[in-house]
Amino acid sequence: MEVESGLVGYQTDHMLCSAPNLKEFYLTCDNEDSPACWMKAYAIVQSDWICNNLEVLACQIGEIPRPDITREIRGGEAAYQIFPGSPQYSIGLQRQVYSKLAKLTKLRELKLGFLVDTTDPAYEPGDEEIYRQYDCLALTLKSGLDLLKGLQNLRVVDLSNMEIYIDGDEEQSWFAEHWPNATILESDW
Repeated sequence: MEVESGLVGYQTDHMLCSAPNLKEFYLTCDNEDSPACWMKAYAIVQSDWICNNLEVLACQIGEIPRPDITREIRGGEAAYQIFPGSPQYSIGLQRQVYSKLAKLTKLRELKLGFLVDTTDPAYEPGDEEIYRQYDCLALTLKSGLDLLKGLQNLRVVDLSNMEIYIDGDEEQSWFAEHWPNATILESDW
């Protein structure tokens, strides 16, 4: 099932909570700033998903505080670009989202990132930071990545255009051990 923009969060959530035989779920739209294009992390953890047969989950997850992002973004402090919240709240929320995703043991594709059309005339070189998602899962062991080790069927993990920190030796070793057959897609920025 591909969900186009026009549905609101609670309608999207209702599908995941009421469709036990759902195999594929794509939440996409043309305007990545629209609330219909992504799911709020706190709403995910409060939901009772019953779609345990899901094989493809493609949606952005947002509104996750990321105080671990401290680099300069768009020429200013990261604090002006990230969703606010304490480190403890951020880690706790991320671990709850990972726990929810970990129940989807039949997943073949987990697409949390999104594509940016760099051929669009409105796109200019250097716009990467404008389109990058900062309120996303960090995908680090510290944030709870290890909770996803049971997703052994994964073949594609798309993390494009997300502010993630998976280049460390620990995370790379974890991917090799737990998701050896998965292709991890990320932006080169």
